Amino acid sequence: RLLKNLEVMSENLKAEKQRNDEILFSLLPPSVVKDLNKNMLVQGTHVDGVTVLFSDIVGFTNLSSAVTPQRMFAMLDELYTAFDTISGFFDVFK
Repeated sequence: RLLKNLEVMSENLKAEKQRNDEILFSLLPPSVVKDLNKNMLVQGTHVDGVTVLFSDIVGFTNLSSAVTPQRMFAMLDELYTAFDTISGFFDVFK
């Protein structure tokens, strides 16, 4: 029974990994997805009209469970709008 549970969990994990890769490949260039999957540093590139920012917000999981999805979206929008404004002010590469 334990072996069967492990097999099911392994298959579920493989399916989730496949789904995750499909989403990433639909959003990002293949080279970026491959680097992410290898836990490598992703080199910045320029694509007109596109900004992709990878960020880690400390306490995000706890915060997101304490507010509505609409409030979380508004908070993230405020945060990244501020980031864009500051980046533009200092003329930094995003």
